[in-house]
Amino acid sequence: YTLVAFSDQARTIVPATPVRDVEAIHRAVDGLLEGGGTNLYAGIELGASEVRRTLKEGGAGRVIVLSDGHA
Repeated sequence: YTLVAFSDQARTIVPATPVRDVEAIHRAVDGLLEGGGTNLYAGIELGASEVRRTLKEGGAGRVIVLSDGHA
């Protein structure tokens, strides 16, 4: 999994890594704070870049977007 956050800019919180510790994922998500704008494009682009970087031949990549809904 990869965790990318976006506000005015996008940033990688957790680089692509296998899911081994579900609680670590929960802690990373719980640590996100709102602030700044909603640069949705930058978040999707960075998330897609992480998927492309780590996708194996024949694999399926997914980007799941959670937003406050403000564009």
